[in-house]
Amino acid sequence: YVLKMKTAPHSDFSSPLATFVKEEETTFTKSQVTEYLKLAKADLGKRTKICAILGFLKFLSGYYLVYIEEKQKMCKLFGNNIYCAKKTDIHPLFVQNKKDTTYLEMINNLLQKSKDSYFSYTYDIN
Repeated sequence: YVLKMKTAPHSDFSSPLATFVKEEETTFTKSQVTEYLKLAKADLGKRTKICAILGFLKFLSGYYLVYIEEKQKMCKLFGNNIYCAKKTDIHPLFVQNKKDTTYLEMINNLLQKSKDSYFSYTYDIN
């Protein structure tokens, strides 16, 4: 999947999430993704591997993307791979300021304490 995300100016923090994030419906090959990023003038040197998107949070300044950056395969359950989240991160979808520092610290602490959370791409383990 490709998510188109644009950084919002600080003043747009009250806009709905769909203003900043849109799922691209086209299926891309690896070379098409590279070309797409070049056309979008994305900084290809600052790529981050995202294993899973945990969701979006909205604080005082705007929306944040919460994602799993590193995973470890733990086992198979009924033929489905089960992974453990090893590293999580939060990325702002706006020009960041200091308003959310306390909230970000609390969420980061929570994510670090729950970094041994398990997930699967193909099996519902809830």
